[in-house]
Amino acid sequence: PVLDSSFVIDTIQTQSAQDVLVRDNVAFVAAQDSIVRYDLVSRQRTHASAFNGPSTYTLALDQNQLLVGNWFGKTADNLYIYDASNLNLLDSVTAISEDAKSILIKSGFAYISQNLSTSGFQDTLGYVVRLDLSTLSVTDTLNIANYSGDIGELVERPDGNGFYTFNSVSNTIGSFDFASPFNSSNTAAGVDLRVGNSSQWARNRDTLYACMENGIGAVNLNNLQVIDTSFIDTVVTAFAYDSLNNQFYVSQTDFFS
Repeated sequence: PVLDSSFVIDTIQTQSAQDVLVRDNVAFVAAQDSIVRYDLVSRQRTHASAFNGPSTYTLALDQNQLLVGNWFGKTADNLYIYDASNLNLLDSVTAISEDAKSILIKSGFAYISQNLSTSGFQDTLGYVVRLDLSTLSVTDTLNIANYSGDIGELVERPDGNGFYTFNSVSNTIGSFDFASPFNSSNTAAGVDLRVGNSSQWARNRDTLYACMENGIGAVNLNNLQVIDTSFIDTVVTAFAYDSLNNQFYVSQTDFFS
């Protein structure tokens, strides 16, 4: 960004990429039917693997296990586990019966959103499962206290004791505790949330930047008060926040032209 320049390090022969996960000097890319691993120092592709589900959606990393969620087309095994070093398939989780669109790792557990979807891929009332990463078994099902409309992106709370769900279908924010009895609550967001995936929100300490209304707004994660509904007021398809330079990088598309 300093030089306003870019260059290509590789081409993945798919139409789109669903998620990118960077950890230290390694990047993982989920691209429809493929998962690709890169060394960011040498800027080289190190490994590639065919995805074992119909379509990738989201990535999460737990030590040397890469978790990859499937988007649609299956009623079981919607979560696959790969070796993060070489992308060899290690296992899948049959009990993940719905689309795995958001995954949050905390203290040896994965919290995974599960939404019932209509034929038009519209999410309806959902829930969260807690997966023990040592045994790959579902230990708990977490339901929200009040009707939500869907379970959106999972974001850890600033106090470290639980997480929020930002639900764009119902324009609500859910809150769950990490510890049993997994207390939950649901409140109106007060804004038109447009947070459908991990490229539509970013966290800066106790502030959440998120797509809402007609641009990017900000929410105080301590009290869920909206700081600004659209401090970036333009069409935003996806964005990233650069905490080092305090800049936002925004992409725009109308999806057809």
